Amino acid sequence: MLIVDRMTNLSLMALFISNVLALSLKKLAFCSNRCGRKGCGRTFQLYVANEVPSCRYGAAHLFVFISALMAKLNIEEAYLKATGQSESRHAWRWLKKFMVKLSEYRSFLKVRQVPQDSCAHQTRSSSRYLRHLLPTFARLLASPHNGCAHYQMMQQRPFF
Repeated sequence: MLIVDRMTNLSLMALFISNVLALSLKKLAFCSNRCGRKGCGRTFQLYVANEVPSCRYGAAHLFVFISALMAKLNIEEAYLKATGQSESRHAWRWLKKFMVKLSEYRSFLKVRQVPQDSCAHQTRSSSRYLRHLLPTFARLLASPHNGCAHYQMMQQRPFF
């Protein structure tokens, strides 16, 4: 009986680990055109909305980071709050990635027709990155959802 319990626990643990890994990995979907179906025959990549592809941290971490910046924390404190890491050089890398994607965020907001005045956000930061990013993030995160995951789900693109 003891061996069966151990085997059952091990198999349940292996099943749990495989399920956790399956949730965080990308999925592939095949649009079948076989046997007379009307598919295109291509394979598409599907990502879980809460995971950011090629990033160690998920959309929730990015959401906390952006929210902390909007709450007027400095960049190092916002990164520490989001990730728990005291090394803040990656925060500047995140800001640079956000700046690269800024035009995509603004295009997304224009299509969603979020008025600019509804989310007025005054910023007087010494960082030129934040002066450009914070008004856009205020509009992007105006919804009650996790803005990062919502963006990824609606656009089918990584947040950064």
